[in-house]
Order: sequence, then structure tokens, then C-alpha cells
Amino acid sequence: MNKINYPLGHLADEINRLESQADLFDDPLLAEFALVSKDCLEIGAGVGSTWRRLQKINPGLCYTGIDCSSEAVMKARSLHANTNVNFEIMDATHLSFNDHSFDLVVSKLVLWSIGRDWPKAIEES
Repeated sequence: MNKINYPLGHLADEINRLESQADLFDDPLLAEFALVSKDCLEIGAGVGSTWRRLQKINPGLCYTGIDCSSEAVMKARSLHANTNVNFEIMDATHLSFNDHSFDLVVSKLVLWSIGRDWPKAIEES
């Protein structure tokens, strides 16, 4: 796994920026898919900013977010501790889920951090 530490950290100001960024990338097509989906995987979930939006669209959506940053996953777990979500430290190029475990896979703004292995991450998803 290519261990990448998020260069801007996960302090309150940066988390607020990530939340605002998630709002800016509002995607009507994603909302349509989320509304009719049961199980969602987000690759590069960070601190869970996209989960907040998906939850509003479909409160019954079972969500799993993965990120290669242990710091991001720990922060996501603490921010969303009272929700029914799962955040895991995982390499997007080597997913540990059974095939067809999710009917929706989401990834936003993370292929740059995967680097040259991005085709493997796409294949895995």
C-alpha cells in the first residue's frame, strides 16, 4: 500500500474546508444512484464528507468508506461515531471485499493520490 499522509491534516479548519468542498461537488446523478442503492463503497472517503451528503439523500444506505490514511479513517470514525457507517484503512488497489458487495461505488478527487496504480483501483472497484 502506498501510505499517503494527507498534507493538510485533519484539524477543524481543514475538515470544514473538506465539508464545503463536498457541497461544491454536488452531483445530481450521484443523488439518483444513492437514492436507489442499498450498499455503498466510497474509495478515498477521507473524513466522511461525502457520507454526510449521501445520508441526507438515502438515510437507509449502508455505507463503507475506505482510505489509505489511518489519520483520516480515525477522524472519520470519531466524527461519525453515532451513525451506522464503517470506515476502514485500505488500499484501493487491493480491496478486501467480496465481488459484488456494493451496488454503488463512489470516488471523488482521489485518483491523484493513488498515482500510477489508478487503473488497478478502477479494476478493483
